[in-house]
Amino acid sequence: MNQSLEKILDRIKAFRGSKCRLVQLRKLAQYDSPGGMPEIRVPAGELSCEWYVSIPGALRDAGIETVELVSWGWWLGEEVEGGIVDGRLMVRYALRVVDHVACRLPSPLTGSEAARHGKAFVDMRGAYDSGSDVRGTEEREGRMERDVVVWHTAEVKELVWEEIDAGRRAGCDVASPDVAPWAVGSRAAGCRIGAWICELVELQQGGVEGADAQKDGP
Repeated sequence: MNQSLEKILDRIKAFRGSKCRLVQLRKLAQYDSPGGMPEIRVPAGELSCEWYVSIPGALRDAGIETVELVSWGWWLGEEVEGGIVDGRLMVRYALRVVDHVACRLPSPLTGSEAARHGKAFVDMRGAYDSGSDVRGTEEREGRMERDVVVWHTAEVKELVWEEIDAGRRAGCDVASPDVAPWAVGSRAAGCRIGAWICELVELQQGGVEGADAQKDGP
């Protein structure tokens, strides 16, 4: 087992309460935690399936019922007020994940104890705990909250125009490799998950130009 993962699992044993914040951002040092609950920080991108299974499982064993995921992604939607600047946290917008679209998400449960008992795939309907039945954009304490759907991607550095276009056609607002696997792992462990996108990264110019060129082409 990865040593960093082992240290996290050891820390979890001392957690108290019903909620835990899980932070996975490209620039962790820029995230100012609001506190108020136990917190785990993990590196962005390219984690093995073991992370997505063992951490939620350990949290549930420690009595944690809800995982609050703070993650990142590429913005696929229209330009939003407040600025989308590469590698910088959103100031005016909090993007609340209400669903994801995953066309090629290998189940992180493969090879796990759950899989050996015929539970490698779990029902993901209503997996995200939005905390509200109201969709759309609303003002709360001077900050705008917006519900978004995440396009799961395996990419961690940049998106090609084909995937940008596919995500947009699927009605997704954000593309990220670091949201859906945690939702699956948490669901399998019996934890609720509330996911927020708090770091947006600009699409690579080449990818955007490629997508625009395809749309304008024959």
